Amino acid sequence: MISIRYFGAWLKRFRKRCGYGVHSPFAFNFITGVVFEKGAYYAYKEMDGIYGKSFFWRYSHTCKCLHFLFRLTNYVHPELFVADNKLPQAELAYMQAASRNASWSSWSNWSESVPRKTLFYSIADATALPALLERCALTATPDSALLLRVNSAEVRSHCSEIIQGSEFCGVSFDLYDFLLVFFDRSLFKQHYVVNFLD
Repeated sequence: MISIRYFGAWLKRFRKRCGYGVHSPFAFNFITGVVFEKGAYYAYKEMDGIYGKSFFWRYSHTCKCLHFLFRLTNYVHPELFVADNKLPQAELAYMQAASRNASWSSWSNWSESVPRKTLFYSIADATALPALLERCALTATPDSALLLRVNSAEVRSHCSEIIQGSEFCGVSFDLYDFLLVFFDRSLFKQHYVVNFLD
């Protein structure tokens, strides 16, 4: 059933692969240079050795997501990382491996202070999202980002609508498993659907 659901989502997003139809230089460079980057990063082998289950695991969607989280964290290069403790340990570990010099905090321990380049990571919740966006925007620098872990199509749809209508968001991406928001409002606000199921 999962494979049929994924195949259906892949068909819907077929024309949204590898930056096709994206005219923004920022969005195109992010999609091609971060989301679909094929190069081997320095910590992949170490981390895959810990979390890889089998030889075929490296070709799985789970592995693809973990490598993306590593690349995203490496791209943002945050000073501070604020994460939900309920997120999978493997995901947090890959992100930590990409930002070993960053300060880390849970949402419950994080209090707003001076603006810092921050990577926020939370489980998507449409009810809590408007307040979360406002809270993040208080201390987010233009190169900060919010990543949301999506668990259902309904949540993805509702959260995407909120993000597109929010005054606190800049460029955003729907990557199926994740919703990603950048806070640089000097860029033209646009929400991109990307076929990250390839």
